[in-house]
Amino acid sequence: MNANLSPENYKKGILLTLTCYIIWGFFPIYWFPLAGLDPLQLMAQRIGWALLFIAILLLFRREDRLLLADAFRNRKILLTFIGSSFFLFLNWSIYLYAISSKQVLEASLGYYINPLVSIFLGRLLFKETLTSMQYIAIAVAGIGVLWLAILGGTFPFIALLLAFSFAFYGAIKKIASLPPLPGLFLETLFMSPFTIIYLTMMYQQNTLVFLELESLPLFVLIFSGAATTIPLLLFAKGAKYIPLSIVGILQYASPTLQFISGIWIFEEAFSLSRFIGFAIVWGAVFLYIGSEIYRFQRNKRASKIVK
Repeated sequence: MNANLSPENYKKGILLTLTCYIIWGFFPIYWFPLAGLDPLQLMAQRIGWALLFIAILLLFRREDRLLLADAFRNRKILLTFIGSSFFLFLNWSIYLYAISSKQVLEASLGYYINPLVSIFLGRLLFKETLTSMQYIAIAVAGIGVLWLAILGGTFPFIALLLAFSFAFYGAIKKIASLPPLPGLFLETLFMSPFTIIYLTMMYQQNTLVFLELESLPLFVLIFSGAATTIPLLLFAKGAKYIPLSIVGILQYASPTLQFISGIWIFEEAFSLSRFIGFAIVWGAVFLYIGSEIYRFQRNKRASKIVK
C-alpha cells in the first residue's frame, strides 16, 4: 500500500483539511473587528503582513529557499505564479469587500458554487471526465443563480466572482511546480506593488490606519498574515493524503459556517425568494456530494475485488 494511503495518513489528511476549512469558515468573525476599515487598505495590509510571515517561515526552510531561488530564473514558473497571484488577489479583495459590506451570505453562496465551477473548469481545461450526476449538479446550480438574478431580484455578482476567481486560482495551481510555501511567497510578492503604492498614498493623505487602532483590531491586523498563510499550508499538506472527492466534500464546511455567521451574527436579511435560490444551489451541492460518495464507494469495492 502507498504510504500516503495508510489509515494514519488518511486520518491526518482529513484532520488537516477539515481544520483548514473550519478556519476559513470562521473568517467573517475574524475580520469583523476591522469591518469599518477601507477594504482596499485592509487588503493592502493583509498582503504585507502575509508576505512578512511567509518570509519568516522561509528562514527555517532551506530547501524551499533554494527552490525559490531557482524559480526566479525560470520564466514559465514566474508567469504561472503571476497568473495565480492575480486570481488570488481578486478573490481576497472581493471577499474582504463582502465582509466589510456585510454580505456574508452571498460570500458563502460563492463558496458553495466554487467546487461545481472547479469541476466545470476541470472538464473544459484539463479534459477531466464528469459523471452524468455532476453535469446535472452544474445545471441545477446555474438554475439557482438565475433564480437569484431574476426572481430574487439581485444578481449574485459577489458569489460568482468569488467562485470563479478561486476556481481559476485552483486550476492554475494544478500546473504550478513549486511547493506551497515558496509558491505562496511568489504570489504575495507579486501582489506587493499594490501594497506599497496604496499604503504610500494612504500615508501621504494621513488616512493610513495602524497605531490608532484599538488593541483587538490591531491584533487582528498584525496576525492577518498568519491567519492567511496557515490554512493554505494546512490545505496543501492535508490534500496530499486524501482523494480529491473527499477534499471537495469537506470544503462545504467553510460556506456552511459562513452562512451561519451571516444569519446569526451579522443578522443579514434573508427573504423567501433568496432562500429558494440558495436551496436550489444546496440541491446541486447534495447531488455533487452524492455522486462523489457513490464514486468513492464504487472504487473502494473495485479495489477489494482486484485484491
